[in-house]
Amino acid sequence: MNGPCSTTVSLVVLTLALVPSPSSGLDLFDITPGIARSEVENLLQEAGLRYRSSESSKIEVSANLLSSIFELQRAVFDFGADDRLDTATVEITPAFDSDGFEVLELYEEVTSSLLRRLGSPTRERSTGTVSSAGQVLVGLSTGAVERMMEWEMEYFVRVGIPRRVDGRILVVVAVSAHAFPENDPFWGQ
Repeated sequence: MNGPCSTTVSLVVLTLALVPSPSSGLDLFDITPGIARSEVENLLQEAGLRYRSSESSKIEVSANLLSSIFELQRAVFDFGADDRLDTATVEITPAFDSDGFEVLELYEEVTSSLLRRLGSPTRERSTGTVSSAGQVLVGLSTGAVERMMEWEMEYFVRVGIPRRVDGRILVVVAVSAHAFPENDPFWGQ
């Protein structure tokens, strides 16, 4: 009885760990650059979200802040010296077994949602063509494949699949008080 039962329990625990957070009712665009840290904390508490401060200038929370996207989301709120929100970033993790084409589909799903909400982007970059899912993943890791859109309004919004030092492939949405670096492939760190 030990073998099958312990395997089943492990699978149940793994499945629960991969289920994304339900919508909190709080939206990424409810937390805009320039608001005070105490207001961000109040909004998170009112939404019933538990968060942690990883360092004095950051707050991290796992929550679905883009309600039309169902993959796992992690938000990082970065504050300036004046304790006002400088940048809010949502990292969207593709499903564990996603191939390269599924990552690009997730990016398209996120950008479609933002296009409906924000209208036409100010800038867009889409480089690299690939014929296999493996080529997509390698291209995203090396920079041979790029996907990015930006909007300029009272704040700046960027969505893309940035290169990462840790090699992870994530779709990232960032809302910032300032313009993003033009040619920084690691902007989503």
